Amino acid sequence: MAPGTVRAKSRFTLSPLTLIYSFLALIIAGALILRLPSASAGGEPTAFVTALFTSTSAVCVTGLVVVDIATRWSLFGQAVMLMLSRQGFQKETEQA
Repeated sequence: MAPGTVRAKSRFTLSPLTLIYSFLALIIAGALILRLPSASAGGEPTAFVTALFTSTSAVCVTGLVVVDIATRWSLFGQAVMLMLSRQGFQKETEQA
């Protein structure tokens, strides 16, 4: 670049910390929602570690689970995981 020329700023820049904090916020929010009794098929609250692992797996789109999705989670819980995975995938494609 020649001296004195002004570099145009990108229309959309995403700082690495913003990306990390948004992933963290999405994971924590997902874990708290998955802990709700309405998210489990049996109507009882889920252990925080299980909800946190499931939420992290959904946001990072890894597909790892510690409980059977079909029997452990209600339709609401499965919808929450679907939304988490969609948001996580969208965030991963934004950073590229």
